[in-house]
Amino acid sequence: MKRNEIRAYLNTKGIYLPIGTISNRSLDFLLLFKQLHKNKSKEIKALIERKGCMILHIGGTHKSGGRVVFVLQEGLDNIVLDADLIPSEAEEHVNPLLSEFKKTYGSPLVIVRDMAKGLALSCSTIFPNKPQQICQVHFIRNLEKDLITEYHKKIEKLCC
Repeated sequence: MKRNEIRAYLNTKGIYLPIGTISNRSLDFLLLFKQLHKNKSKEIKALIERKGCMILHIGGTHKSGGRVVFVLQEGLDNIVLDADLIPSEAEEHVNPLLSEFKKTYGSPLVIVRDMAKGLALSCSTIFPNKPQQICQVHFIRNLEKDLITEYHKKIEKLCC
């Protein structure tokens, strides 16, 4: 949820908070969430080992001009394994997170990611020979944007 969506939801419950407070609480939650997962990493790893494999979903939520909340999620049970705040999805920011993840949980069976070049390079570097799959939701969304842009250009040529 975006901050304004959180604010609107809270307003329906009679809770009125400024956007800045929501941002600060969101960051607090992220830090607490990260610490909780660090404290429970052995139990999470045991769960993954009992299942015999892990499908790793990775990606970030972007805030224009701001930082990225980068999430690593186990795809079979939809368990968020880790999350962090990074400047971008560039290789130099993603590699340390994936390296630490690999040290803690091992290598996944397959990686599902968006089409960011930095993610592709990081996954290939940290998890060589592990298959990578493009997230279909991201693929369709990007394809849709490309098609809409193409159609807009055609309409502009016809109208102008």
